Amino acid sequence: MNKIIRILVCCCLCITFQSFSQSETKTVPLVEVLGQLEARFGIRFSYADDTIKNVTVAVPDTTLDLKQTLKILETSTGLKFNVLNDRFISIEQNELPDKPPIFQLQQLDEIVLQNYLTKGLAKTINGTIKITPQKFGILPGLIEPDILQTIQTLPGIISVDERISNINVRGGTNDQNLVLYEGIRMYQTGHFFGLISAFNPYLTENIDVTVNGTSAKYGSGVSSIISIENSDEIDKNFKAGIGSNLLSADGFAKLQFSDNTELQVSARRSFTDVFSTPTYDAYFERIFNNSELNTSQNTLTQLTQDKNFFFYDVNAKFLYDIDKTSKLRA
Repeated sequence: MNKIIRILVCCCLCITFQSFSQSETKTVPLVEVLGQLEARFGIRFSYADDTIKNVTVAVPDTTLDLKQTLKILETSTGLKFNVLNDRFISIEQNELPDKPPIFQLQQLDEIVLQNYLTKGLAKTINGTIKITPQKFGILPGLIEPDILQTIQTLPGIISVDERISNINVRGGTNDQNLVLYEGIRMYQTGHFFGLISAFNPYLTENIDVTVNGTSAKYGSGVSSIISIENSDEIDKNFKAGIGSNLLSADGFAKLQFSDNTELQVSARRSFTDVFSTPTYDAYFERIFNNSELNTSQNTLTQLTQDKNFFFYDVNAKFLYDIDKTSKLRA
């Protein structure tokens, strides 16, 4: 019996039991660790809230000094701890020096401002303002479409003497503007000493106003270029219209003789030589305000007024499409 007991004891001594234990490392928010280090070493950390937001670390061993503790925190968090002096330490994102910044070039789309001041006004990328009289909206002071008066509503364009056809662009004089009608230079742009525009807007299709950066081929356009063009395409439908105000009567028509020929014609004629209207009297008062024709008679001077004023304008354009590649315009 004793022999059996001794054998069992020897077997127990020969068997080695090994136990393994696994403990999970506990992590805490970095801001708590920083607070502990500030109290322990008498220092202050400077950082942005977003830099350490949601960053957790294991609590460093309290037997380590400050330099060793910061090294461990840099390794575990990926942040950069800059020792400014004995008291202050800044924390910032660690940028990788071996990864240069990536620059990307992006081409923006062309910008065209539609309805610049009202309907029918658009500003293009090169600064030219395109006016479409057929789509004109309402502008202050206008009861009917007027090309030159509409241009004066644009920034930098005024009339210093308050006349419609005398336009001053950015301080320039009226004769520094190049006015083209169907490519033809116009030397006379108004009636009644500039108070009435000489262009009929009802057949005008496009108006381009270039204030700055005009082409070198327009040598006379120092201040601006105003290019007025009628429709250049044959309209398959007959169009006509008439109108009148207290100064004149006007009309226009598009006449199709065939599928490839068209005649555009417009005319205007004043009736101020037949009878006077309050509008005509106001225009006469405006233009002769500072002349002897508008001064009161006295004993030394007697003036006899014989007012007989009228104006008219007519324009016509003939369109002929010879074939698909050849066109004739007159």
